[in-house]
Amino acid sequence: IFLQTYGVTTSQCAKLVQKYAGDAKRIIQQEPYRVAREIDGIGFKTADKIAINLGFANDAPPRLDAGILYALQTLEEEGHTAYPAAALLEYTTELLQTTGERLAARLEALIAQHDLVSHSAAGKSEVRSPKSEATSAFSVQRSAFGVGGSALIQLPVNDRAEQRIAVAVARLRRTGSGLPPIKVDAAVKWAQERAGFQFHELQAAALRHALTSKLSILTGGPGTGKAQPLNALVLTPEGFRPIGKLRVGDEIVAAEGHTVRVTGVYPQGVKPTCRITFADGRSCECCPDHLWRVWTRKSVWNPALKRKVRARGWRVVPLQYIERRLRENRVESARMAVPLIEPSRSTANGNPPCDPYVLGALIGDGNLRDAVILTSRDPELTGRVATRVAPMGVRLKRVTLHGAATISWRLIARGKGFPNPVREAIKALGLNVNSEEKFVPEPYFAASLEERLELLRGLLDTDGTVDRLGVVSFTSCSFRLAKDFQRLAWSVGCIATIGATKKPSFIHRGERRRGRDAYTVFLQHPRPASLFALSRKQRRTQRLRPRRRLGYRLLIVSVTPLEPRECVCIAIDSPSGLYVTNDYVVTHNTTILHALVAILKAKKVRVHLAAPTGRAAQRLAETTGGFASTIHRLLKFDGAKGGFTVNENSPLATDFLIVDEASMLDTRLAAALFAAVPSRAHLLLVGDIDQLPSVGAGNVLKDLIACGDESRRSKVEGRKSEFADSHCAPEIPVTRLSMIYRQQNESHIVATAHAINAGEASPPPVVNEVGKASAWSDLNFIAAYSAEDCVAKVLELCSDYIPRHCRWLHPINDVQVLAPMHKGVAGVANLNRELQTALNPAHGDATPPSRAFRDHGVAAPRQPRTQVPALRTSSGEFRPGDKLIQLRNNYDQGLFNGDIGTVVSVNPGAGTLTADFDGEKHVLERGDFGDIAPAYAISIHKCVAADTWVLTTQGWQQIGDLWPARGSGVRVRAAAFQLAGPAGVVRADQVYRGTVEPAIRLITRHGFHLTGSHRHPVLVQCPTTAAPVWKKLPEVRPGDFVAIRRDMGLFPRQKVRIAYEPPAYPLRRRIALPATVNAEIALLLGYLVGDGAYAERKDGDVRLTNADRTLVRNYARILRKHFGLRPTLSRSTTHKTAPTWYVISKSFREWLAAAGLGFVTARVKSVPSAVLRSPR
Repeated sequence: IFLQTYGVTTSQCAKLVQKYAGDAKRIIQQEPYRVAREIDGIGFKTADKIAINLGFANDAPPRLDAGILYALQTLEEEGHTAYPAAALLEYTTELLQTTGERLAARLEALIAQHDLVSHSAAGKSEVRSPKSEATSAFSVQRSAFGVGGSALIQLPVNDRAEQRIAVAVARLRRTGSGLPPIKVDAAVKWAQERAGFQFHELQAAALRHALTSKLSILTGGPGTGKAQPLNALVLTPEGFRPIGKLRVGDEIVAAEGHTVRVTGVYPQGVKPTCRITFADGRSCECCPDHLWRVWTRKSVWNPALKRKVRARGWRVVPLQYIERRLRENRVESARMAVPLIEPSRSTANGNPPCDPYVLGALIGDGNLRDAVILTSRDPELTGRVATRVAPMGVRLKRVTLHGAATISWRLIARGKGFPNPVREAIKALGLNVNSEEKFVPEPYFAASLEERLELLRGLLDTDGTVDRLGVVSFTSCSFRLAKDFQRLAWSVGCIATIGATKKPSFIHRGERRRGRDAYTVFLQHPRPASLFALSRKQRRTQRLRPRRRLGYRLLIVSVTPLEPRECVCIAIDSPSGLYVTNDYVVTHNTTILHALVAILKAKKVRVHLAAPTGRAAQRLAETTGGFASTIHRLLKFDGAKGGFTVNENSPLATDFLIVDEASMLDTRLAAALFAAVPSRAHLLLVGDIDQLPSVGAGNVLKDLIACGDESRRSKVEGRKSEFADSHCAPEIPVTRLSMIYRQQNESHIVATAHAINAGEASPPPVVNEVGKASAWSDLNFIAAYSAEDCVAKVLELCSDYIPRHCRWLHPINDVQVLAPMHKGVAGVANLNRELQTALNPAHGDATPPSRAFRDHGVAAPRQPRTQVPALRTSSGEFRPGDKLIQLRNNYDQGLFNGDIGTVVSVNPGAGTLTADFDGEKHVLERGDFGDIAPAYAISIHKCVAADTWVLTTQGWQQIGDLWPARGSGVRVRAAAFQLAGPAGVVRADQVYRGTVEPAIRLITRHGFHLTGSHRHPVLVQCPTTAAPVWKKLPEVRPGDFVAIRRDMGLFPRQKVRIAYEPPAYPLRRRIALPATVNAEIALLLGYLVGDGAYAERKDGDVRLTNADRTLVRNYARILRKHFGLRPTLSRSTTHKTAPTWYVISKSFREWLAAAGLGFVTARVKSVPSAVLRSPR
């Protein structure tokens, strides 16, 4: 009560009492500014408010001292490690609203008390700590290039960090290398032969510097090449061309769909080749050393944990690795896949001879032999065709052919004597053929993306089908047309597979005849609705659940050796290095880091890979094929001690450390990292100084590069270096890959970023309305003329535009709003309130957001038409489904600054909140609420340090520190069941200790699997006394008997709702369908899974075959009670067969599909998902 009278919140009160216990009142009354220094979450403003209420004067020395320290801490958040004294006094005067004379006196007092450090223009500290014997290279560099003669004021912690960096740099330069003897030129040549192409001179220089210098820096973007046979095809804007005919300057299509230039062609001589085949029939040829970006799983050695761990994701591997994994015949080997291409946007062909949609519709349902006739009953399709041919002077005339009942339309000229452009185009393209000879004309494969999509839509609107599950297929009696359709679908980013050939038959005058073979092409696409123009088919595609988690990938089927051929590799100006080869297959490149790691591993060198963030570590692991971790994980951060376990006293056990994204290193983290590097180890820093710097203070990479540049300039100019007086004068080898691979127009984001960096203004076209934005572009500029207009357009984007055009994205979890400010109408705080109201309102009956979720196949985070429970905190109101961000490190919870999670549940009575952070649930109490905030919108730097997804040319990728495995152990996720007993006894035949320790897998004779930690208890029967005893998993031995029972109590108590609304069929009685699954309905589903037949799609026929009259009566009773249906005995039932009872109801059949009973045969039956999610 005492604290709250001075405006202290409940959570801050809890922290004060926890820290000071009974002395809290005395300390606050005597030293209110002390709490700001000693308690995390209570800052200067809160302490200042308490002090002013207690009667402290505006110019009291404790207030001025705390104000100066607070000003430096505020400037530190902007990246400053030090600040000029005059500017600091001016900044603090405005902050505290006081005079500068007293502040200057207090500043001198703080320096004299060693609470601050002052640096003169010469770079010498006026007040030094006892350990500051080494001159800080950063202090010298700052004075030389920064503020001239003005003294620089610095916090002691930053001064010590800079001195630690300088000492570590001097130590690395002074000691010898611990690497084994390496012939550098031979190693570079070996890496070139392994990569399959000639390195650029800068790339070779980077390898030499890394192998010969203890500390080196690699900045810029790498350029690479790929080796393929001379006859291998590469996609260009004009179509496919042999790679052997490409020359420098030619344009090809990158995997992102944009045009890039060939920057180098390098013949490789005669090399072995292989053919790689994919699941949908594509294939291409390359050499065994060719690199591919594949989705794979494997065990890699984790040097920090000193054991192997399971890793999965995208990796860059040679074809030899893929072939070896496929030969292993393991489950994960059969799932190796490459990414799909982005649709190519080439526009080389100009205007096509016939409208693409009209041509597709005529190929599908047209008679093109003599006259041009379209047969269709769909008014939307015929109206669309009529609208498109009207500008050509062609109209549709209804005709009747040979008394047929079908509706046919002849495309005729507008009058006699006028030409018919459509008929002339059909003849010019050679399409005046019978149905079994139809094809797609070759010029349309090189058309623009929109023209190819329109042609595909015309074909699918006529001969395409969307079944009841939303699966898209195309059927034709022309094999050539089926293959052309498959190729066309590949070019727009689809997975297209030709299914089994259908051999139909028909009765003609009492005689059965065989029809023409029919070929069906099945399609998979992230946005299946975009493949159709007809609204009724677009609506049917919404039944297909998109693959949100892992996306769409192309599985690899086989690798077949071929005869040796002459090969060539090319270098392209794409940052990803991806281009499209035969059958629209994406292939990848190599990198300098991959070559460096290969050399070091060949020499048995201990290599460690690290990056500041989790996403950067994952990308580094994909590039090099090794294990990479975050720096905090590598140095083993100890929250209890507030420091790193791995330090100068206990350094890393490594010979070579590679740190990627080094531009994100702040001064303190860099000091801890440099100090932990052993004296005889090598350190390679990789990064781009033009990227955003770290969230903390300092720009280490840029300062190190500047130090090295100054030393080299001094030698060239014959003058004394600014660092000559320092024994750690850093002459660090810096390799700048100055090639322009990262500055081309393959992406609007990349091109705009480099234009800004170069001081140029070249933004993409600006639109004034959200609806006019391009859904295909990776960057849109939408003009907003006021802060209110900006907020309105952000709300429209998040609640309507993105859900409508990107159905596979969740409007809350997969969309992140970034803002450059916190306050104001368009600031983070107001945007969070508005977005929460729009996307996750307090009442579930809000129509606009619920419609946005429902129409686009996204599960809304709330129950409709109900009051959503909410918990009010100092940071705002939180509801289930809200997105939140951790603002400060919480070592007790294992949460760190920038972690983003989702609210799972709230308990207003207990004052607790349960949130899911990266698959881990954390219960937050009132004392933790000051450390969290809503994350619908976050600031730019929070995004850099957060667990956030960002759209790139490679797809959606995460940035920020993910902290994938907190602590020293391996997380073991809770299974869907628990062990208890004694309900049954099963003999344990084998016990497997998994590769991810300490997780252990137990497999019983009856196939029961249990994976748990080494502390997991199991009830085991004692072999001597037969009494049950508890054992831990490592103590179970083959031959033991374990008691196993599935505990279904882990499932929720709430009944499962079946989200299905039956359509209003005309002239049919609408039956009542239950909204939830109860015990009787679960029993009915069990009857059907056991003795039912429900694979029929067309008529909704559901059958049950059973001779037990009691069971049949019970089945009929449940059907009548809950669905209003009566089963009918089949006429085919005889005294020799079991009776079959059938029900024909499309609504009932689709309700069963919504409950999890798919259209499957007996071989692939499974328990319905609605039952598995139901109460016990």
